[in-house]
Amino acid sequence: QNFAYRDYDTMGRIVGLVRESLRARAAPRNSPIPASPHVRVPCSVVLPVPKDIAPEQLLNTLRGIADHTAPELYEVLIVSNGKDSAIAGILESLDGDVKVLQPDDHETYGRDCNDAAMQAQGKYLVFLKPGMIPEPGWLEGLLQVAEEEFNVGVVGGRVLDRRGLLWHIGVAFDVNQMPFSLYR
Repeated sequence: QNFAYRDYDTMGRIVGLVRESLRARAAPRNSPIPASPHVRVPCSVVLPVPKDIAPEQLLNTLRGIADHTAPELYEVLIVSNGKDSAIAGILESLDGDVKVLQPDDHETYGRDCNDAAMQAQGKYLVFLKPGMIPEPGWLEGLLQVAEEEFNVGVVGGRVLDRRGLLWHIGVAFDVNQMPFSLYR
């Protein structure tokens, strides 16, 4: 719900939200979600390849994963429409623990992520956009938080721009439940 309507009941909505938040805090904490029986690796890295991605961006991301991640920690699931010949060539050249998914009808970014998640065999899902270049320790840091803080549902890494400056400090949701970057 939006907080501010012109019906003079904004305070009532805020009180209701606070009441709901306090009830949620008082509820017993759930234990971590148990891993499904088909878990094979700690992490499934989901890499949806949009139509407008440059081949170099995909290559840099894949090199970053391969160079800075212990092989026993992950599998990679790439969702691609396969229409770009340079991207198709890169995908055909891959080996190791990489699965390339090519849906019949290329959907949206979210649908691609969901399709890959359904085939993931990792305990955790890691969503990574092509163009993001993992650095040493990136996955180990995420895993450490996920394993040690059972009441945490989502873990995000530090994202830097090309100059090495912080891209933003996280994601928040506005009153319409739309995500936005904090201090971009």
